[in-house]
This record gives sequence, C-alpha cells and structure tokens, in this order.
Amino acid sequence: MTSEKTTDGVYAESPDNSWRFTDGVLHTGTTRAVVPDVDWFERWTYAEFLGNDQLVLALNTGQPYDDYGSLGSRQGFVMVLQLDAHQRWELVAFEWGLSSRDHDEAFVPDAIVWHRRGVLAWLYKGNLEWHVRKAEQDGAIRVEPLYLGDRDFELGLTAYSGELYDVGHEMSLDGGRILTVGCGEGNRLIDVDAKAQSTDGHTWTPIHHVHLEQRVHADE
Repeated sequence: MTSEKTTDGVYAESPDNSWRFTDGVLHTGTTRAVVPDVDWFERWTYAEFLGNDQLVLALNTGQPYDDYGSLGSRQGFVMVLQLDAHQRWELVAFEWGLSSRDHDEAFVPDAIVWHRRGVLAWLYKGNLEWHVRKAEQDGAIRVEPLYLGDRDFELGLTAYSGELYDVGHEMSLDGGRILTVGCGEGNRLIDVDAKAQSTDGHTWTPIHHVHLEQRVHADE
C-alpha cells in the first residue's frame, strides 16, 4: 500500500524563475515534471533549488501505528533531482535522512548540499551526515514507488559515508570536496575525500567516521 501525497505548503523557485516546486508539483509554465512517488509518503518538509538545474528535497514517511505504538516505522528521506541533457528531471540521489523519528517529528534539514560528482550532505538539528558516491557505477534501476531498499547505499552506489555531531546549522560545499560547517568563528572544514577535518585549513586530523552500514545495524 502506498500513501497519497498531501498538500504541505513547501515551496521553492529556481534562481532564474523558470521552475517552481509547489505542494509536491514541479513545473515550469504549464509543463509539469514527474517527482518520484515514495512508499508510505507522508509529506514534503524541505525544498531548495541549488542553481537552476538541481533541486534538493526532504520528506517524511510513516507507516500507521497501532493503538499501542508498537508497529510501524516513521522515517525521513533526502532526494535530489537534476536536469539531464534533454532537460528532463531525473532522480540522482535518494538517502535516509532520519531512520527513526517521533510520531510528530518533521524531518526538516537545516541545510542540504549536493555536487554532480556525487557528494550529498545535510545538517539536521546541528548534526552532519554525508555520502560520496562511487566514481564509476552502473545506472541504478528504480521503479516507483521508491522503497527503503532503493536508497543509494542499499543499491551499492555509495563509496563511503560519514557523520559528525553538534557541528552547526549552516553549510556550504566547495568544489564537491570541502564542506564548511558553522558560521563565522568556529567553522569546521571537512575534506570528504581525505576523510579529515580542520578548523584553520592548514592542520587536518582524520575523521574516524561510522560506516553507515554499521550504524544501521546498531539501530536494529
């Protein structure tokens, strides 16, 4: 069973005003683009255009709970859509943002960044998570609706992942490699390829990140 999309009020507009994402609909003029359906979709919680050809989204999913709250699974996801060479929007990233959330919790990231080389990162409640996709990969085969097993990590598209806690609420990505997290003094630089961090850009220390697979197993 797949839940229906509902009006949620999430809105975003591309910098050149050509594309709009309104209440789950991606359109330009009278032309609508297809946004993938997600199993047990609940509502969109975040939308932002990164330039004119990239759209990052967040959403809530949730299976119904019984009266005692012992059944069901409520989660948050991050999705990235990108215009291809034929000016069609394609799904290029789909990941868990929150594997388990409270009944009334909305997964609204502080920030999401994406780079075409396959770097996806987001902040949620000040905590950072990032994924770097494999340099060479076969095309992911996904059919709608998207299920948990359609995440990039589960499809074997992810080279490595990492996470850090309590790092800030603002973020930028330079060259698809260096994340800057925080604002003003106390910024933290993260080299996603070298898996290292720095506070001054000169001295770097290794990040002993938790591989996502280990974290998922720990949650079970």
